[in-house]
Amino acid sequence: MPSSAPRQGAQTNVEHKDGWLSDLIRDAIASGQVVLVAQTVTTQETAIAREVIEASVGESRDVVSAV
Repeated sequence: MPSSAPRQGAQTNVEHKDGWLSDLIRDAIASGQVVLVAQTVTTQETAIAREVIEASVGESRDVVSAV
């Protein structure tokens, strides 16, 4: 029976990326950490995403606020 639970690397259509952010994410996953990347467009979306993440896990760290 297929699981509906999220899996590491569940997206298969994502191309390989190079750069410091990709390296940071790859290193975090390799060391057993959980990584959530949320791409937002507006300040309001960013605030909502931050609120949901903090309510879910208790903390968040904004590594890149504008790329």
